[in-house]
Amino acid sequence: MFAYVGNNPLVYMDPYGNQGTNMVEDPSNAQIRRLLNKLIKEGPGAFFKDVCEEITGRAANDLQIIPIPQKALETLKYILEHKGNSPPGYHPDSEFKNRPGPDGKRPLPEGGDYREYDIDPHKKGTTRNAERIVFDKKTGDAWYTPDHYKTFGPISKDTKYAPERNYKPIE
Repeated sequence: MFAYVGNNPLVYMDPYGNQGTNMVEDPSNAQIRRLLNKLIKEGPGAFFKDVCEEITGRAANDLQIIPIPQKALETLKYILEHKGNSPPGYHPDSEFKNRPGPDGKRPLPEGGDYREYDIDPHKKGTTRNAERIVFDKKTGDAWYTPDHYKTFGPISKDTKYAPERNYKPIE
């Protein structure tokens, strides 16, 4: 995008640096035009809701954005490097059963071989906190939960924050 697109990067786009294109009026951009009009007329809340539904097929209020803390990534890195074992001084890993919630839906995809891990070391005489990593040994997929399985944030295999780009199933 270049600066001479009328100081309006939401309406004008110039991917090649030649001439700004009005994204709202360009007939070849019907979907973009609809979403940008919604943003301009109804504000960011309505825009976000529509974009979420357009991209994911799920309502925006069904989506949860959960930041993954560095300590969770470091714990996952250790787990991956040590064939699924918990770090020394941590509570041992255990099976995560992926039971349906009150709404009847399972929090994670069915059919996984899930293990749960604490992301903090165990301190003698204290109870465990609510933060966990759940790792699927079959697929190599991983999730972070900050609140003991009420919400889950996927730890993407492709994110620059992931400790390893190619998670592998643990045998």
